[in-house]
Amino acid sequence: MPARDPARPAASADVTAEHERLTVRAARLRAHPAARYGAAVALVAVGTLATAGIGPEIETYTVNVYVMALALAAWYGGLGPGLLGTALSVLALTYFFVPPYFALFPLTRSDAIRVALFAASGVTISWVSHLLRRAVREVAAGVERAATREALFRHTFEQAAVGIAHVGLDGRWLRINARLAEILGYAPEELLARTFQDVTLPEDLDADLAHVQALLRGEAAHYAMDKRYRCRDGSTVWVRLTVALVRDAAGRPDYFISVVEDIGAQKRAEAELQAAAAQNAHLAETEREAREEAEAAALQLQEQASELEIANQQLQDEAAERARAEAAARESEARFRNVADAAPVMLWVTAPDGRCTFLNRQWLEFTGQTLAEGRGYGWLDAVHPEDRPRAEQQFVESNARRAPFRADYRLRRHDGAYRWAVDAAAPRFTPDGEYLGYVGSVIDIDERTRLLEAERAARVAAEDARATAEALGRRAETSEVLARQLFALSPLPKWVYDAETLAFLDVNDVAVRRYGYTREEFLSMTIRDIRPPEEVPRMLDLARAPHRAEGSQGVFRHRTKGGELLDVEVFLRDVPYEGRRAVIAVVQDVTERQRADAALREATRAAEAARDEAEAAQRGAEAANRAKSEFLANMSHELRTPLNAIGGYAQLLEMGLHGPVTGEQHAALGRVTRAQQHLLGLINDVLNYAKLEAGRVEYDLQPVDLNEMAAQVAPLVEPMVRAKGLVLEVRPSAPCLVWADREKLSQVLVNLLSNAVKFTDSPDPRTGAPGRVTMSITSRDDGDAPQPGLGFVRVADTGVGIPRDQQDRIFEPFVQVRAAARSAYAQPVEGTGLGLAISRDLAQGMGGDLRVRSAPGEGSTFTVSLRRVVDAAGQPTDRRVDGERRGDERRVRRARRGDAVEVAPADTGTD
Repeated sequence: MPARDPARPAASADVTAEHERLTVRAARLRAHPAARYGAAVALVAVGTLATAGIGPEIETYTVNVYVMALALAAWYGGLGPGLLGTALSVLALTYFFVPPYFALFPLTRSDAIRVALFAASGVTISWVSHLLRRAVREVAAGVERAATREALFRHTFEQAAVGIAHVGLDGRWLRINARLAEILGYAPEELLARTFQDVTLPEDLDADLAHVQALLRGEAAHYAMDKRYRCRDGSTVWVRLTVALVRDAAGRPDYFISVVEDIGAQKRAEAELQAAAAQNAHLAETEREAREEAEAAALQLQEQASELEIANQQLQDEAAERARAEAAARESEARFRNVADAAPVMLWVTAPDGRCTFLNRQWLEFTGQTLAEGRGYGWLDAVHPEDRPRAEQQFVESNARRAPFRADYRLRRHDGAYRWAVDAAAPRFTPDGEYLGYVGSVIDIDERTRLLEAERAARVAAEDARATAEALGRRAETSEVLARQLFALSPLPKWVYDAETLAFLDVNDVAVRRYGYTREEFLSMTIRDIRPPEEVPRMLDLARAPHRAEGSQGVFRHRTKGGELLDVEVFLRDVPYEGRRAVIAVVQDVTERQRADAALREATRAAEAARDEAEAAQRGAEAANRAKSEFLANMSHELRTPLNAIGGYAQLLEMGLHGPVTGEQHAALGRVTRAQQHLLGLINDVLNYAKLEAGRVEYDLQPVDLNEMAAQVAPLVEPMVRAKGLVLEVRPSAPCLVWADREKLSQVLVNLLSNAVKFTDSPDPRTGAPGRVTMSITSRDDGDAPQPGLGFVRVADTGVGIPRDQQDRIFEPFVQVRAAARSAYAQPVEGTGLGLAISRDLAQGMGGDLRVRSAPGEGSTFTVSLRRVVDAAGQPTDRRVDGERRGDERRVRRARRGDAVEVAPADTGTD
């Protein structure tokens, strides 16, 4: 159901300009008090002269002349000039027109009473005029305050760092700020033509609508959720949506306020964290598999050692050689352990299409390739030619299935030698299931392969004990290398510390680089040395806990050698280490995540504060708007009474009922009458608009022939057309019956024709031809497309035209058309700027609309569209106006409650 814009601008800029104009005018009057008092004296003098020339036959009207004089003096000058006019009128009346003439005293009792009543009337009129003038000033002040509050609300709404929108109950965007349009990539007018359902991903729509229904049922005051919008370019953006329901004064749902925060960066960070976690899980799995393989190899070695011991017992003559072999094995094991500390495994990463995008330093140093040579499928060039087809086929098939990859092949070292290696990788996926490629590791298992070959040779030839012993030593060395490589391979800082003394026992290279300490410095410290003082008690409690759970221990603060504080998540596991109880720690830096969470919380608080401020400003603006409408309606009635009196007395004077009237006096009275009628028309416009605003208008929809209506209204503007030398053309069509209120449609068409005449010159300054105004009846819209269900009245002119950026503003209240169509040859036009606003509201109230198409220098075309009585299939349509087609939702709600009050299209000038 289309709803009114809850924050519809009250034309605050134009109201403020009008207020400034009135303030300047009042200041000028206050700056020249002599003029006001002089006007009072002059009016009394004119009244005296006019009364003196009347004659005795209408002597009873003498008091009325002075009443008019002092009323004008009080209205123009205020309380002081009004009292002065009263005093002068009393003196003049007593001196000139009350026996004895040309003397102030004595007076008869009846004359004294008449003079006293006249004086009391004059004081009363002066005081009432003073009150009216003060009320006008208070109105101006109230309008200024309302404009200020409206400006504050607009600034808060438009300058918010998050997207803010007012959404109708049917999901249509009623109002949006620039930030929301920027997030979704739409121009504001494009987005306002859509609903939130149009831009919400289908996967998120049901959950959102469920929340909306809960709000409408009163089960919650607001809700918040993360959802995805479809941007104008087809991309998807994650947002955090917070929605609150606004209810009207009767407690019924009115519209929604939505706050939209772009959390795309947060979602991407979460995806990266999940990918890193997947990579860590793969590395942990690789480490576990390697450990299991090492344990199996150790068990196999133990079995083989037993076999060798039996063989060696049979070969007593080679016992000494065996002892030397064991000593050499221990020496070789220590040497390989030192080498393993500086030789992590090789790592690589691929894209979804299988192309290699990253090779680490260990791969490059091992193979001698450059990064450019190894990227893509260049890494296969380092695989042995006999193993390459098999390894390439396994990799391509695994990548196509998005399955884990594992292959053994010979890898060319930088010196040209080929070594056996095991290559294992796991696929990576985003949270949405999108395949990202592989992350894998390559481990040199050449020593292990050679060891297995040696073991087979040992079982065949037990006499080769020395070779078997050497192979045995190499097997032990290989297991230690694997363990060390897995410890050093971790992309996260790792260390081992004594469970009792808390002293560091071992650290990997990542910890050395991240914390800034050398390996030797680490091994001389305890784990409390890298904590800030406030973290030490918590750390000691955790270390002394008798039954500490393995895994994450929460977030702690660590301090690097340079003094930098890190927020880290610590994972602990108890392990045996060289015969003592130790703990292995894995540390993940979450500093940026903590900062992002804090920034997100602060942004959420700011958004909530901005929302509350906007709601408060909106409520204040709506209250001020209601007070303004009620005040204008009441004041319009009160102001028409003295205006009608002025018009009546001017007509009596012009008719000569108070004596002969000269030509100059006729002209002056004509100006007074025209000014009175103009001011009365302005007040009637204000009154009509106030009633439209308050929703107190009732529509009597009946079948109306547009051709007949055009023929009736055209003669009403013919005097204006002839006065300006224009040409008025009416173009009828086939009978076109529409649902309309005859009086209100007449008011709309007369207003459109009057505006066309006002803003069209003759001759046309561009062509020299007479200016032209055309009213045509048609069944086609502005794009000449047939509209079987609608009838159109189109009023076109050859006037100055309206700039495109001003065409929406002219339908706002108190906006002058001349401000949008000013040109070198446009004539100044008086008015309140309410005509088009009232006309559009009336058209929409009848179930239609009013649109404009114009360009500067090309004239303007205003089109009124109304619903036909019979549709294209020849079936009668419903006269009732659908609530979804009303221009003002407040009017619909009031009409449904049954409290509408019928209002004439224009007041008659009497109360």
